[in-house]
Amino acid sequence: AWLHKNREKPPSDVPLLVKDWEKPHSPNLSGTDAAHVPLGHVRHGGRRAPATGDYEAWSPE
Repeated sequence: AWLHKNREKPPSDVPLLVKDWEKPHSPNLSGTDAAHVPLGHVRHGGRRAPATGDYEAWSPE
């Protein structure tokens, strides 16, 4: 913000106000064992639940 002249001083001098709706920072877990992996992924056995058949594909008329 101070680089764009929205504030006079950098956040290191005057900390930003924390809003009550803000969540604490969580690190990016990509590439770690804690990363999200969908159910059909190889790490989960590579199997997904079969299709239920309730889907109708759209086709142009």
